[in-house]
Amino acid sequence: GGAVLTAFLAGVRAGCNVQVLNPDWPERLRAEVVERLRPDLVVTAAEALPPADTAAAALPSPSIDISFYTGFTSGSTGLPKGFVRTQRSWLDSFVSDQAEFGYGADDIFAVPGSFAHSMPLYGTLRGLYAGARVLCLGAMRPDRMLDAMIAESATVLYAVPTQVQAIVEAAERSGTTAPTVRLVLTGGAKASEALKARISAVFPEAEFVEFYGTSELSYVTVARAGERPPA
Repeated sequence: GGAVLTAFLAGVRAGCNVQVLNPDWPERLRAEVVERLRPDLVVTAAEALPPADTAAAALPSPSIDISFYTGFTSGSTGLPKGFVRTQRSWLDSFVSDQAEFGYGADDIFAVPGSFAHSMPLYGTLRGLYAGARVLCLGAMRPDRMLDAMIAESATVLYAVPTQVQAIVEAAERSGTTAPTVRLVLTGGAKASEALKARISAVFPEAEFVEFYGTSELSYVTVARAGERPPA
């Protein structure tokens, strides 16, 4: 995860549009996407970055209105569908969720999942932007995710409901709780009422918050305790 994140941030700092492909795509599909994108440089997670230009530190800061990121969502058929974001669009989301959640340098984010998906990438960069530490949990086993969160005193869990459920199940099996977590944030699907009750038992000090959004827009609406419509 660290190599991918370093490559991503290097490209953003250089004023590039960084196109994040999914390593799980079949080779034929990946080749077709690359052929259509025609990127200037392709970097894989297994490779070292090219040698740095010694003049890079003198580069002007890129405009926040240029597109900095292209991600992909899987359609039901055909090629993955691309979406493009500007820095301003993410920064506007940062203002909104800062007002909602009060992130700070004392927070420790726990973020499961691959950076090929926009939610883990957003959650990771959101934590770093706030000055927080970020635990990039990737595709660890749920019990190891839980162990890392407890060992590092994580305060924010940023995950889709299926990931949260897997971590909760691991905690229930071991009889473990994570009392340092203050926020459990989920998006991408609606959590069941049964899961919400189990979350409260495993994360006794946490507020559970659901947000609805899209890869193209980030947050659209947020539901805190007592604000969730049944449907």
